[in-house]
Amino acid sequence: MEGADMTDSARSGHTKGVRLEYLGHCAFRMTTPGGTRIVVDPFRNSGDEQRWFLRPSPPVEADVLVITHPHFDHDAVDSILGEPGLIDEAGEIRGEDYVLRTLAGRHARDFAVAIGYKNLIVVLESGGVRICLAADNWAEIEDELRDEIGPVDLLTVAVDDEDLILDTDEATRLVDILGPKVVLPTHYLIEGLTDPESGLGGIKNWRASQARVRDLEGSAVMITADGLPKEREGWVFGSCVALEDGGGS
Repeated sequence: MEGADMTDSARSGHTKGVRLEYLGHCAFRMTTPGGTRIVVDPFRNSGDEQRWFLRPSPPVEADVLVITHPHFDHDAVDSILGEPGLIDEAGEIRGEDYVLRTLAGRHARDFAVAIGYKNLIVVLESGGVRICLAADNWAEIEDELRDEIGPVDLLTVAVDDEDLILDTDEATRLVDILGPKVVLPTHYLIEGLTDPESGLGGIKNWRASQARVRDLEGSAVMITADGLPKEREGWVFGSCVALEDGGGS
């Protein structure tokens, strides 16, 4: 797969950017300028001993659904409305105004041994921007994988103060390797969504490690080439769709 060059269809005539909605936890919906809706990693609870969430993953419509790995907090397939095409392996699909690639990475921490450390890194190229959802990937990105991922405008990192997936230093190392303009934390405790007994922590340590942090209003933002910061920033959503009335569609 070619990671460095966006196709002509994804480059030309589509300058409106990508709408990024934070569903909660590690779940996002990305909508291309042409209206294709791509959902990644909706979440659920798993039995009485792993009830991490106080609210369900929002029932949103999607055309494409990506599951990066088979852990309960990433694989709530049944929560998604419509008849989306399911992607749960490495590969590439191309639409009129986007290229979506899923690359084989490696899940952090030894508790992922039961799933063979499976973790897909999701790269969307559309509307003149590149968005990389790293899911639960560890910080050690080899040169070959880095080259496959290519340049990144926005990167998610799974970081929290309890270091469940990445600690702050590991998150910084992943960011330094991939060099995004915007960094979004995921997989942390969100008041009203995440059960305090889940073991997840907040992002106080991560915030303190950032030179600049922008707190966004609400649960959605338009990512455009012109709207990207000149110097790297951390962005934090002010809410998520799971906490908003109606949950969206």
